[in-house]
Amino acid sequence: MFRPSKTLTAATLAIAVWRSGTARAQTATTTTTTTTTSTSTTLLPHPFSPATKKCVNEAQHALKHCTGAKADCLAAYQKAYAQCFAGPAGQKCATKCLTNESKCLAAVPTT
Repeated sequence: MFRPSKTLTAATLAIAVWRSGTARAQTATTTTTTTTTSTSTTLLPHPFSPATKKCVNEAQHALKHCTGAKADCLAAYQKAYAQCFAGPAGQKCATKCLTNESKCLAAVPTT
């Protein structure tokens, strides 16, 4: 049989174990989350003036309707396109841009 002192001791021990388990369950944990954001801006191309736009469209039209050899038509287009831009600096820049574009397109592998 259980004596009252043993019962009281067992109950006290059970309560102590129960409380220590509860205390552990209530232990606060801290979680830190770091979020980084980045912003990028894509600038729209600068619009051509009406005169430049007309000249470029004419050069493209001439290329589209060219009946000569492909290399000759492309050379004539590149020359006409470059002349649409003001001064030697504008023409040099346009020529360089077209040359880079031609090199890039030529490097594309055929499928």
